[in-house]
Amino acid sequence: DVVLVNFNASLAPDGKALKSEKQAPMAVQGNLPGLAEALKMMQPGGSYRICFPGKLGYGVKGTPDGNIPANATLSFEIDLIAHMPAVQYQAMMAQEQMRQQQGGGAGPGGAGGCPIE
Repeated sequence: DVVLVNFNASLAPDGKALKSEKQAPMAVQGNLPGLAEALKMMQPGGSYRICFPGKLGYGVKGTPDGNIPANATLSFEIDLIAHMPAVQYQAMMAQEQMRQQQGGGAGPGGAGGCPIE
């Protein structure tokens, strides 16, 4: 499944900002374990603050760039806009690409849409 979210991610407890996005599509499967579990329990229209330990995030290695240290506790503020099956999201993105190729311009989310990895 795919969710469309607004989110702010930070390190806890110091609050160092990590990333912030608006109307970002996010795959539930294959995400950080703590985030994936939380996304499964959320309802569209809800605003959530979640915090999870390093073992449910980037673990003992942290991130390769060192931006997130080993065993870092992560905090997310999330507004869940929509939830949909991955197949539905892929069909919607294919339609949007066709519309752009036909000169229809960018739809919701702007011209630099975020592909699901």
